[in-house]
Amino acid sequence: MAGSRQAAIIAAESSIEHAKKDGVDFDRYALNSLLRLGYGDQSAVHKSMGSPYIESVREKLRKKRYWETCYGVSSDFEVGATCCYYLDEKDFRLITSYKIK
Repeated sequence: MAGSRQAAIIAAESSIEHAKKDGVDFDRYALNSLLRLGYGDQSAVHKSMGSPYIESVREKLRKKRYWETCYGVSSDFEVGATCCYYLDEKDFRLITSYKIK
């Protein structure tokens, strides 16, 4: 399992670099989810992370294995955007991303 933990760390670090480029304010936003998905297996996806747009992105990536990392506001009393990054499972390159305001 050490390999999976290491891969998760690399995926998180890679997504942080993309989030910084997008101007995500880490004083307000935190990593809310980090999931490895693929080949239609979405059983681990929590229902609160679903939306029609998220589901359409996941459907387009259905035949790939990838990491999904999502950032959201860190305060329970604050409303803000959700920013998600999709990274290739093997080389952690950015496949796509989206932001919901």
